[in-house]
Amino acid sequence: MNNSEDFQWKCLGFRALNSYQLHQILKMRQQIFIIEQKCIYEDIDEFDIVSQHIQAINNGKLLAYCRVLPAGSLYEEVSIGRVIVSKNYRKRGLGRKLMQKAHEWCESNYRHCPIRLNAQYYLEGFYHSLHYQTVSKPYDDEGVLHIEMYRRGSL
Repeated sequence: MNNSEDFQWKCLGFRALNSYQLHQILKMRQQIFIIEQKCIYEDIDEFDIVSQHIQAINNGKLLAYCRVLPAGSLYEEVSIGRVIVSKNYRKRGLGRKLMQKAHEWCESNYRHCPIRLNAQYYLEGFYHSLHYQTVSKPYDDEGVLHIEMYRRGSL
């Protein structure tokens, strides 16, 4: 994998995404959440429109993605969701770097605001390492075990 400094990091509001960027995002989300994880659910929702879309791009190809929802949209707190890394780039630290970029964006735009997210249960340890606390028991979300997690603002 190229060094993360070689990546181009973008954070764009929905209306700032061009059609190619939106296509790459939706295709990757479909590939990972629906096909790879065999989970039939409505991925495209009203939260895409109000979110900031954080992307790691290399040579024009989307490698990692998440969206940041403003406080008051899904939760009272800011929320990070749809966190994904392309299959060929997993286990190389890109997910951690993506979350760091999301946290940096949240801190610069929401100052000291806590973050809430729904994580797949098997990733609980990963999110703990990023200072999230588990705040729910595991629950079934479309056939995949999830937990709700919380990170206090300004660590």
